Amino acid sequence: MFADDVVTGVCVTHNTKDLIERSFLSIRKFHPNMKIIIVDGSDNSPKGIECKEYIKSISRDNTISIFPGYNIGHGKGLALGINYVRTPFVLTFDSDIEMLKSPLSRMLDMFEEGTYGVGYTEKADLGGHDFGARPDQVKFGSMKYLHPYFSLIQMREYNKYQPFIHHGAPAVNTMLDIHNRGLSDKVIKEFPGLGHSSGRSIPPSTTWVGSPREFIKHDRDGTNIPIQGTWDKVIDGITFPPKKITSITCTGDRPLTFLLCKKWIEQQTVRPDQWIIVDDGKEPIDTTSLPSFAKYIRREPKPSDPQHTLILNIQTAMNHIAGEKIFFMEDDEYYAPNYIEELSKKLDQYELVGIGRSKYYHLLKATYYQHPNMGHASLAQTAFRSSFLPDVKRVINGDPFFDVRIWGIVNGSSSAYFKLDERVLANISKDGRALIFEDKDNSIYCGMKGMMGRKGIGCGHTGEGEPDRDRQKLKEWIPKDYQDYLNIVKN
Repeated sequence: MFADDVVTGVCVTHNTKDLIERSFLSIRKFHPNMKIIIVDGSDNSPKGIECKEYIKSISRDNTISIFPGYNIGHGKGLALGINYVRTPFVLTFDSDIEMLKSPLSRMLDMFEEGTYGVGYTEKADLGGHDFGARPDQVKFGSMKYLHPYFSLIQMREYNKYQPFIHHGAPAVNTMLDIHNRGLSDKVIKEFPGLGHSSGRSIPPSTTWVGSPREFIKHDRDGTNIPIQGTWDKVIDGITFPPKKITSITCTGDRPLTFLLCKKWIEQQTVRPDQWIIVDDGKEPIDTTSLPSFAKYIRREPKPSDPQHTLILNIQTAMNHIAGEKIFFMEDDEYYAPNYIEELSKKLDQYELVGIGRSKYYHLLKATYYQHPNMGHASLAQTAFRSSFLPDVKRVINGDPFFDVRIWGIVNGSSSAYFKLDERVLANISKDGRALIFEDKDNSIYCGMKGMMGRKGIGCGHTGEGEPDRDRQKLKEWIPKDYQDYLNIVKN
């Protein structure tokens, strides 16, 4: 794609003729034909008149000037200008930037279906401030903030989320909307080489530090005009919403399976707000690429640890749960993109939800097995509401078969392995608290066995079952992502 044909630039200025002139001319040097919209809220002071006269002088067919007649503010000005964009992409840029080298073509190449924006991101608290600037808000977590000083946004995605607002961080509602949906790491992409060219975060910390930049110079010193009026509220006036979904993954010495688990979680249509990872492997996993919603907990292995440490790791995770819906998602399972979404819908009605007739596939032996049981669900396919958490904690101690004890709460131990009629696709507990269902016509998971790493317990690990000629059953159970597992076999 040629940037001048598909991108419209939008900039907001106020009484800063010298800055907008430098910014505008630097972009025109590389993009002479790109449409640019300038929203000028300059007043009638000498500086304001000078700025307005310059904006009028550069108005052309490809340079549109909008004069709201007052200092509209950065966020509302961007929102106003974007209303006039008719190209597939919009470039937001500050009046105090200078383009040293154009990154637009390379930024366009990074867009995929569903990508909201590409640019420079900062770690912000849920109110849009530098993370750590308000110590009392750190406990609520952070979000990825795509900084509008120079960001490329896909218009059809922009219209899906909250718009820019009148705020010191004008993209706060947009970023919070994306964050609340669990999509920050999926729809926002970091372009290497962008960032502020001077200054540092407030208060000084490691959040960001300015340094010379290859593409865009941005010294953050040109538009420090006090924002007028009261800031708009963040979404629904709730600056710090509670976390809604927590997933728990216990791992250890399974680097390959964990990377696949990370992929399955990151591609969920409904992502967890909090992903608790408890790692007790001899070699800790690489945490550098974990998504922002991940909470990594290192539990150092001890000589006194039992052979299977699942219970110890879950007990560790229990102290950090913040979600209203809790999912056990094991590192050697396949989870389809709609897994969390499907179980989450059922959790709106039941306290405990799971998938029966568990499916197991042994990758190396190419065998498959489906358990006939509909009386309890495997831990890897179990989710519950926070109201059920006290019951879960009450039965956590015991042998590694924690799932049997959880389902025994609603089914009783005598019916834990009760086999129901094959035609039954759902089983509601007698007390109405729990639901077990079969994903017969909509395969949303598969227990993958025989992969490298620490061995597990329970069904499927020994490779019992039916042979799978030409991997047809694997393709049936994992119709979209089976190739990831075939690549493992090839390598």
